[in-house]
Amino acid sequence: MALNLKRKRGEEARSRKAQKLEEDSDISNSGSHVDGSEDMQDVSGDEGGEEWGGVGDEVDTVNPARNEPSSSKIKKPPTGEELRVIREAADLYRSSSFKLQIDALLPNVRPKLSRAAPLERFLLKLHTFLMGLPSIEPRHPLEASRKLLLKNVAVPYCSPLPTEDTNWKVAFEAPDEITLVGSWPNKISVKPKDGQKYGVDVAVQMPDVRTLLFGHRFAADSSQSLFQEKDYSNGRFFQKKAFYLATLANSIRNPKSGLNVDVHYESTSGDPRLTKLVLVPKSDGSQLDFTKLNARVCIIPTISTNSPIPLHRLSPAQANIRSSSTKTSEEGTHFPTPLYNNALLTSFSPKPHLLSTYNDIHSIPAFADALSLLRIWANQRGFGEGSRLCVKGFESSGPLWCGLLELVIEGEEPSTSANSKRKPLGKGLSSYQLFKAVLDCLAKHDFTKHPALIKSNASHKFSANEFEEHHSATLLDSSSLVNLVASIPLGCLDLLVQHGPAADSTDSAALDEFRELWGSKSEMRRFKDGRIEESVVWDVKTADERSHVPATVVRHILQWHFGLEEDHVQTWQSAYDSVIRLPKEIAAKYVQLAAGSGMGFKGAIKAFDGLVKAIKALDDKLPLSLINVSPVSESLRYTNAFNPVPLTPSLAASLPPNARYSQPISIVFEFEKSAKWPDDLRAIQKIKLAFFESIAAGLMETVAGLKASVVLGLGDLKEGNNELLDKAFLEIVTPEGWAFHARIWHDREATLLDRILDENGPLPHIVVSKQRKQAERKGKEYLDAAEAKEVYDRRYLHAPRHHRAIAALSHQYSAFSGTCRLVKRWFASHWLLGGHVSEEVVELLCAQFFVGDGKFVGSDVEIPESTLAVVPSTKDRGFAMVIRFLSEWKWEDGGLWVCLYGSRKDEEGKSEEASKPDLPKASTAGAWVVSTEVDQGGKMWSKEGPDAVVARRVRALAGATWKYLQTVEEGTFNVKGLFIHPTDDYDFLVRLDPSVLPRYVHNIAADQKLLVKSGKFANAVDKSQGQDLVRPGFDPARSLFCDLQTSYSDTFRIFTDPYGGDTFGAVWDPTLKNPRPFRVLGGFSSVPSKEENGKGKDRGLVSLNDLGVLGEIQRLGSGLVTSVVKRHI
Repeated sequence: MALNLKRKRGEEARSRKAQKLEEDSDISNSGSHVDGSEDMQDVSGDEGGEEWGGVGDEVDTVNPARNEPSSSKIKKPPTGEELRVIREAADLYRSSSFKLQIDALLPNVRPKLSRAAPLERFLLKLHTFLMGLPSIEPRHPLEASRKLLLKNVAVPYCSPLPTEDTNWKVAFEAPDEITLVGSWPNKISVKPKDGQKYGVDVAVQMPDVRTLLFGHRFAADSSQSLFQEKDYSNGRFFQKKAFYLATLANSIRNPKSGLNVDVHYESTSGDPRLTKLVLVPKSDGSQLDFTKLNARVCIIPTISTNSPIPLHRLSPAQANIRSSSTKTSEEGTHFPTPLYNNALLTSFSPKPHLLSTYNDIHSIPAFADALSLLRIWANQRGFGEGSRLCVKGFESSGPLWCGLLELVIEGEEPSTSANSKRKPLGKGLSSYQLFKAVLDCLAKHDFTKHPALIKSNASHKFSANEFEEHHSATLLDSSSLVNLVASIPLGCLDLLVQHGPAADSTDSAALDEFRELWGSKSEMRRFKDGRIEESVVWDVKTADERSHVPATVVRHILQWHFGLEEDHVQTWQSAYDSVIRLPKEIAAKYVQLAAGSGMGFKGAIKAFDGLVKAIKALDDKLPLSLINVSPVSESLRYTNAFNPVPLTPSLAASLPPNARYSQPISIVFEFEKSAKWPDDLRAIQKIKLAFFESIAAGLMETVAGLKASVVLGLGDLKEGNNELLDKAFLEIVTPEGWAFHARIWHDREATLLDRILDENGPLPHIVVSKQRKQAERKGKEYLDAAEAKEVYDRRYLHAPRHHRAIAALSHQYSAFSGTCRLVKRWFASHWLLGGHVSEEVVELLCAQFFVGDGKFVGSDVEIPESTLAVVPSTKDRGFAMVIRFLSEWKWEDGGLWVCLYGSRKDEEGKSEEASKPDLPKASTAGAWVVSTEVDQGGKMWSKEGPDAVVARRVRALAGATWKYLQTVEEGTFNVKGLFIHPTDDYDFLVRLDPSVLPRYVHNIAADQKLLVKSGKFANAVDKSQGQDLVRPGFDPARSLFCDLQTSYSDTFRIFTDPYGGDTFGAVWDPTLKNPRPFRVLGGFSSVPSKEENGKGKDRGLVSLNDLGVLGEIQRLGSGLVTSVVKRHI
């Protein structure tokens, strides 16, 4: 009984879970199967033995313990069939887990067919209703439209519109045939984006001839057919189709039809020649109400291939629009109308496309799944209809994706270019392989230069030469009817080329066309290689301006051709730039007073190079020669959130006190090896002080205006009394105002620290008891050594290596630097950077989107276009990719691997398991595991944070940010809104005085009134402060934050924006909210707990002294803290 009861409970749990999935995602298990699913079983692994159930089976293969108790019989080994399925999954999908993810994804993007019964009843009634519609006698198109207009139905005529002189007529007959076409009958529909409705396409075939009643029998009257042979010209076919569609609309919207739907027209890509009738159900609870399916019915008028319209008159070379002014002209004077002809051919194509897709699904096992993956990919990247913008030409592009799959599977017909023929891949590939093949085809095949004619069972009706000559791009379907990319603008398929014809070009038409396109920006130029070409030059001075070139191009084109002024074109690059720049008023002072010394990253690098030369010139005055100076600062690798700037005393005097922050640049000195160094760690620190003193004296003596001083430590609580820790550094301020913090690397320190940390102790030849060893490992010297060794490894081994790798990426990828800066700004503005997330780990998170598998890291080989296509090309795109990753990253299940230091070896890349070693999972100390080749454990930059609580906070904030990014096309998007931090979740806030914060100038929402220097004269120098105006690294808010974080680590978790934040936010440790027994050294400030029942006296319960803690914070921050606001506890 116990066993049966347990299984029933498990089944009930699974049913409840399945029910919840249905409610949330509107997906049912029945929706995961399509026609031909039996043929797909072997590849997808949906069937097999008892143990292997795949996704959706009753047996839980991930956790078998849920299905049977520990006392059950021994599990049977996998059968041969199961092993074959597993092996094929690994071979065809790279890994079996990836295949399972695909299998789990696909059912969630397909319609819930269990709710399709009302739709089927509706379609049946619609079919009966349409087939019984009465005929309408031929009449003049304007007369016909006026009669329908009286019934509030417009006829969607297209240009050229019919006139009173029109000598042809329109009529109506019941359809010859009604067919369900498109994705729905083949069960390959995919959930549209933005919650749009599924499309159910119904092809209504307009009759070729009219049917007349003679006595008691019907007969066809070819003399009065709906269509004539000449209907291909001047839009006559489209006008007759429009009247036919309007007649259907008038009949369906009549209440007597009993269909109860809203009716409206819709034109694909805004082309009135491709108008269809859309039926949206009304929610009335009837048997025909299919609103729960979230679908709509689209009626598409079609015509059979046996119609009087000759197909040979619809080739791309034919001219089928002829104005009255050229009626008497020669036949050859008319221009071809390839787009018009292609639009007319579309009316022949729905049924052939249906049959072609049906055959593909039943002959190619993975076709349906590959098509679904392709359409999901397209929808996510703007190549599908939705409430937001869609890339022009990709509206209703279902046949295009089917055609691309057919192209890579079946191959193409030979064209004019012998090398352009694509060989077929075959029908046995997996859905993932077919999906990748289509993406590869899109990346590499040039449809503009090499027309692609999908291989057909019959010969194509028109030659490839005609398409190549008259279409800008060609992908002809297998039915030889429609060019699937004819309506897609060339700019959406190819890159914009700004080099024009050469000066000696004989093609005057191309030269005129180039000049007409670019207008005043077009000019003849000579290039360094000797070429003289008509070209367009976009003047840029900074890297930020370079990223604005695409928007500048668009503004110029719209202004030149359409007269649209620049202020009517909205872009967001400038808004993104503003969050990583100084305010205009402060930046103007830097430009005015510090421009001569150089600013920005290049200025900082120039100052670093000058300092290195000055120090190396002191070799005669130093006991050891300086062999290397390593930069370890984000200011020297282009990833600092703000452009580094120098600060001289004169410039500081002209700035308000809250804009005088001087960012120090960290560097590391390495001297030649020598036996003169002592073998005592404490003595080594003293020797370093002597080196610093000698370097400082030499620099101040040889470089006029340079100031150098020895700093014994930061003085914060983290350093404490650790005598083994490397605390001292040399502070250097150049005459130009650049500040440097230099430390000395001595490799002997690592050896001495390792001796202390060794299990045998610092004197291994002396035998000591095990008890004494354990006591020593808990002693102060051992703990100090462990801390010092960790700092040594991070500061002198990993930091220089990390700096070189990140600097190389900044040079290799133009968008990498801006991406890092924006992401750092985002982390800082949400009170996470520095205190919980290190800058180095942020750089690694950004690097993963640029390095990929590391194949081209540090390589001089030209990166292929297919690889560059997936690398962010702008900083805002890179920022969005990182935010999306953070919102989806399941760090609990494993870490992140970043190939930062170069490509993997060939033998290491043979399998997924070899290329990415098993990464440790999240721990309480550091939830993120970000590993590189030199940091396999992944904790070098994330050991101190974020912990699990903060990591979940990051994911929530990233999710909200990503959701807000989706509103970019709604007109309400504001870039600054991405960086405004909500404070409702904090238990208390600590308000700081902005006027005394040197970094307040970097605040994301700084009050501009506080950044104006007070006094009678704005440029007056405050002589009372003397030379203390420039204090590198002085940030009292940061110092207070670190002290509070260290002192109250067991009481609350504190957050702030390191870039000029004027508020701290904190949350209490939730374990302290309940009373607990008093104990000595409890770790937090407590007060006797008040118990209503009086039992608290005997047990001595205490609770958090929240008011006392807040008072202590107020006293610690005296002069800096203005108020402490308690929100809740």
